[in-house]
Amino acid sequence: MKIKKQILFILAFFSIIILVFSSTENGFSHISTEKESITWNMERIPFSNIVINDDGDWATYGINGSGSLADPYLIENLEIVTSESYGIFIVNTVKAFLIKNCYVSSSIDGMYIWNATAGARIEGNVIEYLGQTGIKCYRCPNTTIIYNKLDYGGTYGQGIAHTGNFSIIAHNYVTGFDMGIWTSGGYTEVYNNTVESVQRKALMADAGDKYKIYNNTCSFNGDGIYVCDSSYSEIYNNTCSFNGGNGTRLDLSYGCEVKYNWFEANEEFGVVLAYQSSNNIIHHNVFIGNEGGTEQAYFEGPTNGSEGNLWYDPTTLEGNYWDDWDGDGFYEIGGGYGEVDLYPLAQFANLPEIDEYSTASLLSICIITTAIMPLIYFVRKKRK
Repeated sequence: MKIKKQILFILAFFSIIILVFSSTENGFSHISTEKESITWNMERIPFSNIVINDDGDWATYGINGSGSLADPYLIENLEIVTSESYGIFIVNTVKAFLIKNCYVSSSIDGMYIWNATAGARIEGNVIEYLGQTGIKCYRCPNTTIIYNKLDYGGTYGQGIAHTGNFSIIAHNYVTGFDMGIWTSGGYTEVYNNTVESVQRKALMADAGDKYKIYNNTCSFNGDGIYVCDSSYSEIYNNTCSFNGGNGTRLDLSYGCEVKYNWFEANEEFGVVLAYQSSNNIIHHNVFIGNEGGTEQAYFEGPTNGSEGNLWYDPTTLEGNYWDDWDGDGFYEIGGGYGEVDLYPLAQFANLPEIDEYSTASLLSICIITTAIMPLIYFVRKKRK
């Protein structure tokens, strides 16, 4: 009897876990708009601006490290408030370096980095009260820009401006600039960033292929996510809401996939495909109250024989959720070129998780464990 009670307790316990993980409001657990709780250490040493014109200048500042990937030069815990053009200026280096936990304010750019080829890492900095751009990294492949806070940029400034492939831009908070995050070069992951209250585009990926743009929150900006001149990029699990323009726009882009995003209350369209964007797939997105026209998405039309796009998943034959769909037939895409969502969704879809241990994985573990426990008990009982 005691063993049976234990089994019933285990079954009840795992059933509760399953209910917790499987319950989502309206069947769609979209990305939270709350900023992540990042602690920026405010204990810093006042310091003048840093200028590295080549690798011979590292020794001038007595910076720790050897410049290798295993032991990068370390610029850490500095407070740089200067009337000079740049707070930290690093160009023409083949050395690896890490800029961490610094506060920077300057008359033009907080950090200007050019032609750094070994792999820079910019982590956990606060950069604000600038004339233009917070972090500017040009010709910088294999760069990681992560957990930075950027605020109060200039009229023409950008929070983060980056060129170079195979890079990561993640977990940054950007507000108060003309443009939020801009990257060019392709093969770069842009994820878990929050961009709000910028004048133009929150996040722009330009002139590169195979971007992965996911889990970003872009709200109360001019436009949300803008992808230009790109092929085979993925835009998924983003929230683009309450922007003055479009939620997401693709120009001159081919074979991209826009999926599992939340587009709500953008003053123009949720999604726009323009300038010969073709062969893109748009599916399992949620469109609510986007006000660009009688439809919530727009296709500017094919030119020079470009092919159309699919507004549904060709494998599952499932499209998107449109809150203004009348529940009958297909959903027409604006523009007048005959593009339609053939398989509109009657209710919200579920977002796939990005974390290593996803909700689906936890559910699987719970279900398998729940199924195995009674089996183990009966096998043991039979053996006895």
